[in-house]
Amino acid sequence: TIYGSCSAIIENYDRLPKAQQIKLLGEVREEAEWLIRMVENLLSVTRIDGGRVHIVKTPTVLEELIDSVLIKFRKRYPGQAVAVTIPDEFVSIPMDAVLIEQVLINLLENAVEACGRITGGKKFIRLSSSLAYGVLTITMDNSFDGQARQEDGKFLSSKRVDAPGVGLSSIQAVARAHQGDSRFEAEGTVFRSSVYCRL
Repeated sequence: TIYGSCSAIIENYDRLPKAQQIKLLGEVREEAEWLIRMVENLLSVTRIDGGRVHIVKTPTVLEELIDSVLIKFRKRYPGQAVAVTIPDEFVSIPMDAVLIEQVLINLLENAVEACGRITGGKKFIRLSSSLAYGVLTITMDNSFDGQARQEDGKFLSSKRVDAPGVGLSSIQAVARAHQGDSRFEAEGTVFRSSVYCRL
């Protein structure tokens, strides 16, 4: 967003109305502020396991959190559909919203990367969340219809796997900072990433 907005202003400076320039600059400022918060929090994550940093939980509306995640994700992957399932009732949860948001974005990006390594059949990404007994569970499913194969031609097998892409260590650190954990597995034509947070 920052790169695209700046490029649009530079390349079309004489033709863009002032209102449009202000709108684009506002997007740059908004994304830069989010990026600063995210980086500061991720730097803190490196010290969480040592017990030197304590996360600060604030009440966060689950639906608004997921909407914010999807807006950022769709700016980078506009062609990738994501089916979302969340509880029907209003859910407000104490959490470090910036860190959990980054976890969800990492999971979505990992899902896209996993899709890129598979040939055969259509690919689907589903994000679902549930709350029970004080534990928030967020699951990302990458499913494939037909006989999905990896790029080396081998059929997928049922086994626990490492999450593809970057961000695995930060996902685990954030989940553990919320008294939870993360799990990544492959079963048949489904890759599944799950994060558990005790609230």
